[in-house]
Amino acid sequence: MKVMAALAQNIGADRTDVYVFSNAPVSEVKGDYQKVQKIRDGLGQFCNSFHTYTVIYREKNEGSNTNMYDGICQVINKYGRVIVLEDDIVTAPAFLPFMNQALERFEDDEEVFSICGYNPVTMESQLQGDSFSYDVFRSWGWATWKRCWNSFSMVEDKDIISKIDLRKAHTEAMMYTCGFQRDIPYPENGFIKFLDYRLTRKQMALRKTVIYSKKSLCDNIGMDGNGLTTLECSTYCNENFDPKDSTTVFSLSKEKLDIDSDRNYFFKFRKEEFVVQAYEKTNFDRNTMYLNMYYGLSRLLAKKDVDRREVFDIYFSENGWKKVAIFGWGAAGKLLYTLLENTSVHVSYIIDRRDISREVSVPFFHHPVGAPMVDAMLITALKDFWDIEEQLYGQVPFPLISMDDVVNECLRKADKQEKDESETY
Repeated sequence: MKVMAALAQNIGADRTDVYVFSNAPVSEVKGDYQKVQKIRDGLGQFCNSFHTYTVIYREKNEGSNTNMYDGICQVINKYGRVIVLEDDIVTAPAFLPFMNQALERFEDDEEVFSICGYNPVTMESQLQGDSFSYDVFRSWGWATWKRCWNSFSMVEDKDIISKIDLRKAHTEAMMYTCGFQRDIPYPENGFIKFLDYRLTRKQMALRKTVIYSKKSLCDNIGMDGNGLTTLECSTYCNENFDPKDSTTVFSLSKEKLDIDSDRNYFFKFRKEEFVVQAYEKTNFDRNTMYLNMYYGLSRLLAKKDVDRREVFDIYFSENGWKKVAIFGWGAAGKLLYTLLENTSVHVSYIIDRRDISREVSVPFFHHPVGAPMVDAMLITALKDFWDIEEQLYGQVPFPLISMDDVVNECLRKADKQEKDESETY
């Protein structure tokens, strides 16, 4: 009810047609019927809060993707545009004015894919307007037009990875989580559960941009652990959200961030939003990740029934990485180099602070800035990955890839190959 109550207080709510798509209970979840019924009983109180108010009650649980997808199709086919709120997004009174003005301003701009009213990072840049463009889709309080929605399908083409700018995929899009690689680029993985990840993939493949509000006009209140898909995140907060913001007129701009502001924005977004208590021990503890990565490398070396050359060749080929550099010549870097030997992947050079000329047969440099162009640089210093990534952001023309991502993906492929071969026999 908090979402609807906040939306009802928006400026222009009385001129807004609102559609609520109420999914049916999940029969396997104990007590879900009572919870859904309680929500449905409360929806009627908002019937006089908007220009029109339509509630669609699903007779069976469609899942979040189908419920949302069908609902968006229904509205956008009627109006040619849509503003979308998930059931845990509360808004400031200024949310609707910003979204509607941005929808008008950028309706015919073919570069713009969507509008987003969510932004948890307090901007320190000298942006002239109240908005800026950033090349990553965001689903927390968003809007788009029929021209963009019609380019999207729940069943994507198999060549979509080749259309994505992988440098952006491994920098800006990482604001999602460490699971980005599994969830967005690879259609065949079967991990892509959520509509927003699918939309992100399409937006990246189309090379479109997203208009963000400089000040967050909505917030996510669904991090209390009561949902089916989100863990409890007690340290999550959005200090850039004012629930009483009642701005009515916005100076809209498609301005890009300069490199310093971009670096500040990206890393603050990434650290402030996702370095949260629920994920620290699994995704963000670099010591644990290093040990897991090293163990994964050892497992790959030990596998006897799997063609490791094929596993690495497929993985690197999928990403378009033919020439790579290795950052860090410690034990992990040496293991990685051993694994890449006798594959089609060419290690062009190694980055290390030490003089390792007597240890390696390939060129080495002390710093990646100014080093020769490669398709990707593999960072083996996992404990310092964030610091390295932040320092080099915008200074090198190739993606910086955390080695644990490489190892986890190759190990996953090797395990799958081993399983498929055992089932065949």
